[in-house]
Amino acid sequence: MRKLIVLLLAALAILTACSQQSKNSSSSQGGAGKGDIVTKSYKTEKQLEHGKETRILTVSYSGQKYEKVILHVSKAIPDNIKEALSKQDVSTVKKEMLSLIEEALGLKEAVNITGLDLKTDMTAEEISLEMTIDPENLDYEAAKKLPNYAQLFEQIETLTPEELLNKFKGSDGVEVPASN
Repeated sequence: MRKLIVLLLAALAILTACSQQSKNSSSSQGGAGKGDIVTKSYKTEKQLEHGKETRILTVSYSGQKYEKVILHVSKAIPDNIKEALSKQDVSTVKKEMLSLIEEALGLKEAVNITGLDLKTDMTAEEISLEMTIDPENLDYEAAKKLPNYAQLFEQIETLTPEELLNKFKGSDGVEVPASN
């Protein structure tokens, strides 16, 4: 079992490395008038050595003011780990695995950061994480200490919502319906 966890964590290292270089798509909701809240989402997918990673960045904003930012990252579990997991009930190891993943990604401290909500989940097919950020109440100094996501928080603090979305989207991002 320990060997399985080590293999899974090694595979997730790829998720961490890619967390700063993702592509996403945009979809707007709401009016274009001043003061209206606009929500846009961009999706990027990257084929990695051990499986596909999908990232979706959703930003709700009014003018130049952020209302909410959600980053959703899902990473396919490598076939060798899927095979090992198939011999047991995922629910029996899920809590321990998620705890180890959060620790490996440096996210244990996220629980105590004001303005940041983190959820991780795991199925037999993938591992996912979702960060919901309240930019108005976020403790930016604490958030920028999260090792793999510091750049995202710096960008939220310094870029306009449209600039953030364009940077995240890159050249391969695709528009997706916004989810709240």
